[in-house]
Amino acid sequence: MQTHMVGHSLFYVFLINETFFVPSIYYNHTAQLFLVGGGGGGGVGQQLEYFGGGGGGAGGVVLQELVLQNESYNIIIGHGGSSGKNGANSYFGSIVAFGGGAGGGHASNGGSGGSGGGCGKGRNPTQGGSPITGQGRKGGDCPYTYGGSGGGGGGYSQDGYGTSGTSYEQVYPAVGGRGLNMSEWMCSMLSYGQIVNGSVFFAGGGAGGHPVSDNILLGGAGGGGNGRGTSNGSNGLINTGGGGGGTRTAVGGSGGSGIAILKIGLPTYTIMLKKTFGSFLMILSFIIL
Repeated sequence: MQTHMVGHSLFYVFLINETFFVPSIYYNHTAQLFLVGGGGGGGVGQQLEYFGGGGGGAGGVVLQELVLQNESYNIIIGHGGSSGKNGANSYFGSIVAFGGGAGGGHASNGGSGGSGGGCGKGRNPTQGGSPITGQGRKGGDCPYTYGGSGGGGGGYSQDGYGTSGTSYEQVYPAVGGRGLNMSEWMCSMLSYGQIVNGSVFFAGGGAGGHPVSDNILLGGAGGGGNGRGTSNGSNGLINTGGGGGGTRTAVGGSGGSGIAILKIGLPTYTIMLKKTFGSFLMILSFIIL
């Protein structure tokens, strides 16, 4: 467990499994919990052109208030799924953020999960995986005979882009879905998540495998892995819940592990001091954190 004080807020950050014992000063105090499941692994397609594997779906995202009790909380940080496998769930006590769906293999639908994995391309249309309601987004679809694979869905922010084309010349990149921008909730100085243009993102979808070359297809902001053609898809970033990148002929990237962050507004106390100087009254006010 790592602790950081930013302004009037205290952040407890959990990167691995552990038990959190609530300090007595925070009993019955309302905190905010941010919990992300492990990202899904990227899919593997087939050597034939256009038949790329889908990008892994991001881990599900939970952002809610939590009244802390006089008890301990068991915290489990979900690991990312390996190539073609769903990510694992993350838990904070009884609260769960579901792991992301795997990217679809050759001619396979994307896996369902926190966010859905992207479709794997075949000769017939395939579908992106479904998300958990309120935790993520759908993976990209493959609606046409020709075209690339689908990108994994991002964490409750934006659907993964399904790639499609009606002929050889029309091949669109399987971009991973953008994850959740947490910049207003936490400071980028804390160095968690993925920093993109000064903003902090978590739970980005993995990109699908490139259909015709080994060029890089970008994963979604929030740790989503890049897709490739004949090279391995890249892994989702650790402790972001990003999905793994898909590939056409190699090994799909593993999803990134999840994270749990507890944000507690620090109690404040005001002390007022009064002092008389002749006919003048001076009042000094102090705020103690």
